[in-house]
Amino acid sequence: MAKNSVPPAAAAEEPRLAISEHYLTTMWRDNPLSDYLTNRLVRVDRNTKASIAILGVLHRDFTARQDKRDTGSEDEPVLLHELPEHAFDGLMLAMESLLEESEVLLDYVRENQNNVCGHPLKGASRG
Repeated sequence: MAKNSVPPAAAAEEPRLAISEHYLTTMWRDNPLSDYLTNRLVRVDRNTKASIAILGVLHRDFTARQDKRDTGSEDEPVLLHELPEHAFDGLMLAMESLLEESEVLLDYVRENQNNVCGHPLKGASRG
């Protein structure tokens, strides 16, 4: 028998798969509101975050256009490139869609349609 044998390698951990749910959705699960209300607020939250990200890209495009306009031939080269027209148009359409959906969802909650605000809190006893 060999005195200096190598022990077998430890079994590899099972790979962890990415959660298919967005982190914002997961974060909302811990709140005490009913699922009826939470589901609508999750969508408004996600739409808001997406709109802010789109605004960041559009602001970058605006800055690039200003830099290009204000930069002379002897100045430093422009650091940011402009978005193609179709990309700019697509982002504007996406933002419009996100904000319109959020408006509808908030109207639903504000007007308490289908008694969405009247549902009991999670964990509340039903008697």
